[in-house]
Amino acid sequence: MLRRGGGIGPSPNPDL
Repeated sequence: MLRRGGGIGPSPNPDL
C-alpha cells in the first residue's frame, strides 16, 4: 500500500 510494487516490483505489496 505504501510502496507501489504490484507484486513484480521490489515491494511485495499490491499496487492499490
